[in-house]
Amino acid sequence: MEREFLSPIDSKAADALKTMLNGGEFSVAQRLAWSGFIATLLSRMPSDIRMLRENITELSSTIAPGFENIFQALKPENEARTFEQMTDEFLAKAAPRTIRHAKNLMSNERLISGLAAMEWSVLTVDRAIHELLTSDRAVIYTNVLGSAESHVIVPIGPRKLFVGVNDRALIENIKRIGEDKLVSATNAAVVGAADKFVYGRSDSKIRFVQNRMGEAQVPSLIERMRVLQRSRYDDVLRLLRELPVPVQNEPE
Repeated sequence: MEREFLSPIDSKAADALKTMLNGGEFSVAQRLAWSGFIATLLSRMPSDIRMLRENITELSSTIAPGFENIFQALKPENEARTFEQMTDEFLAKAAPRTIRHAKNLMSNERLISGLAAMEWSVLTVDRAIHELLTSDRAVIYTNVLGSAESHVIVPIGPRKLFVGVNDRALIENIKRIGEDKLVSATNAAVVGAADKFVYGRSDSKIRFVQNRMGEAQVPSLIERMRVLQRSRYDDVLRLLRELPVPVQNEPE
């Protein structure tokens, strides 16, 4: 997955990043490349993949009993396996399904096109006392990306910040915060959300990191999907139980 799926995305995004750092204009291809990279950052961490696999296994094991009546009605005469055995075999193949779902999630066209359609800016914070930090959870974003207040913020260097918004006025509001407060708020967010790693150009913020790392974690995209998934289990099982059981035609 790293070599064949993520590496090409990262390489294309690197070109867009160079353009940002040099103050150039984005091409359509670069906008899509950077948007695709941001989309992967929302669900590519090892903990995300582990949780996605747990979600898939939990979903499969939860709704599987709802198919038993259908299985018994359509079971071929030469099928020696029981429903429980076939269910266990299906659950044991969660790994390839996890990779497939992860790729679909990271390449979601609606998410990528929504990010690409935002108003983009690169803010420079040269006058701030402190430099920007980054982490393995470096994307600061609103849960809903389609509203006027939606935003995506990512540190892209010690003194540069990528900002995507739907309403251009929001960028001006962010600028009015002042560079020192903007750096402080950004660092608090990316360090507080960190899972295992925080990065900086020097060790001057070690104490800051030690005091705040992982203390302000927000539910990841995968975690929010789990909550939604669990809220629908009862409805799915009810619909499965209400399905008419197919009847095989008797041989003449």
